[in-house]
Amino acid sequence: MNRLFLNRESELKRLRKCYDSNHFEMAVIWGRRRIGKTQLIIESIKGYRSITCTGLKTSLENNLRNMTDAFLSVLMPGVAHPVFGSYKDLFDYLNHSQDFLSGDYVIVFDEYPFLSGSEDELSSIIQYAIDHYWSKTKLKLVLCGSSLGFMREKVLSGDSPLYARTTLSMEVKKFMLWEMKAYGWEFSEEDTTLLYSALGGIPRYLNMVNPSLSVKENLYELFFATGALLSGEVDTLLNEEFKETSRYSDVLSAIASGKSSLNDIAEAVRMQTGVVTFYLNGLIRVGIIKKEVPYGSKNNKKSIYTIIDGLFRFHYQFVRPNMNMINFGKGDAVLNMIVMPSIPRYMGLEWEQICINYMYASFNPERDPFIYSDLQRWWGGNKKTKTQCEIDMMSANCEQALFGECKWTEDEVGIPVLDTLIEKCDQFDYPNKYWYLFSKSGFSDKLIQNAALESNIHLIDLSEIYSL
Repeated sequence: MNRLFLNRESELKRLRKCYDSNHFEMAVIWGRRRIGKTQLIIESIKGYRSITCTGLKTSLENNLRNMTDAFLSVLMPGVAHPVFGSYKDLFDYLNHSQDFLSGDYVIVFDEYPFLSGSEDELSSIIQYAIDHYWSKTKLKLVLCGSSLGFMREKVLSGDSPLYARTTLSMEVKKFMLWEMKAYGWEFSEEDTTLLYSALGGIPRYLNMVNPSLSVKENLYELFFATGALLSGEVDTLLNEEFKETSRYSDVLSAIASGKSSLNDIAEAVRMQTGVVTFYLNGLIRVGIIKKEVPYGSKNNKKSIYTIIDGLFRFHYQFVRPNMNMINFGKGDAVLNMIVMPSIPRYMGLEWEQICINYMYASFNPERDPFIYSDLQRWWGGNKKTKTQCEIDMMSANCEQALFGECKWTEDEVGIPVLDTLIEKCDQFDYPNKYWYLFSKSGFSDKLIQNAALESNIHLIDLSEIYSL
């Protein structure tokens, strides 16, 4: 089994369909670092004539030299390569080469943001080549990048020279929990879910798991041993995306400690709210955090911020606050005394998101009353009981609404949990309500019997989600 390439069958099929067309295509692929974009591309171009160039965090001159070698080692093998003074000179040469233009090459520019740099010059040169030379050929161009902001703003947006040239746009996303089956681990479903959550569903990190160790031993080796495999990964990722990384790190620490509103975060990091908003927006842009409001609310003052990248959340909740102990070789004590006892509470938020993802992936008209495109949490004051409450999952459509409760506990979910959910939702005046209960540990016999008699009660446990 190739552990470097799993679960990407649909993405692979889309790329190869693009390569097999009889006209020019431009595919844009993006996604966070370590997500498996490069491995997907390597797998996709097998059997095709390809020219690949990977951008490096180096000078323009070095990237130009690498690109020249990438093209001419294929077009002119064994021949001394000419030297070009600019990307424009290289592309002028390519655009007048019949051997190149008449070929059916798949041209891959991986880490395109590094190749392009901060200016639009390379994109403008490619745009000119497409419009005047490549559009009538069978060439295929693949632009791939990890800088989400760059790929969206400099490649896909209306301000980009390449706007409207894209024929395939693909975001490579993290794995879903049910895709963990492909690894063939012998861990329990519960332990697999914990590892999946701590590693954020990111293929690079999941490939580091040692299936011969226990989950606890894996967590130690990955996070809490002196010189752990992922000890510097979060800092590396921040440094690749931002300047002033210490400020971003402080903001993430505040959120991980339970500060979720703008004012509370600003107070914790001792910065003005306007300054904190700048850092929050940057973290949102690269997919590390998200901004939420209660379902159906348009009141921005109710916004909260949550870390949604699993690796970052685990690091800032458990690793960073205990770095001194870890550096002194006491990571095993941190793991045993702090992390493991906190896992049930930590997994609560992770479980909610897994359940929401499952709802989208498993949508079934025979089960679900309407198409939901906006499943999210609701929180606030209960109009009837005058108390504060939270609903893990909610969506509505006209006179119908669904509500969900997600429980990550050792106990079976029983009738009282359903009754509490119904009571919390009594304040919403929808004639038709549907109840979804999610449980790590299953359901009581009485609840199962009641659900069998009511078409609007749905019980979903971890095994059902994992086996999707």
